[in-house]
Amino acid sequence: MQKAKSIRRFGLVDCHCFFVFAERLFRPELIGQPVVALSNNDSCALSRSDKAKALGVKMGQPHFQLRDLIECKGLICASSDYPLHQDLCNRVMHELRREAPQIEPYSIDKERLVLLAFRTATSTLSDATSNKWSIAKSAFRSASAFRLQKP
Repeated sequence: MQKAKSIRRFGLVDCHCFFVFAERLFRPELIGQPVVALSNNDSCALSRSDKAKALGVKMGQPHFQLRDLIECKGLICASSDYPLHQDLCNRVMHELRREAPQIEPYSIDKERLVLLAFRTATSTLSDATSNKWSIAKSAFRSASAFRLQKP
């Protein structure tokens, strides 16, 4: 029998299309639509759904350049709600802290994790993948519960 040893691993958590996800929590009609979350004063694209990316919307693209996509392709632009985004980010961080002993915020939607795991030499990548989905589900449940509590 092999003795388990501590292995230090690093991970980067990136919440895919975080600002668009936050908007979709409160506006479920946006699910499946091409959506852009805009920056301060609605000046440029801050976050893009996959369908918005497929339409050719670039990160940081000015809002005025999106008018044709809005009119012809149904692109939906949403103003950013920074208090909402920060609250959701805090909820994700709370869930990540339950799984990782050390977290370094990288940006509002990205965190660097230091993971200490006790694994045998026969551990596989599936352990890490399983853990990733467990964290993602917990964070989503937390965010969804927030949506139900918000007036």
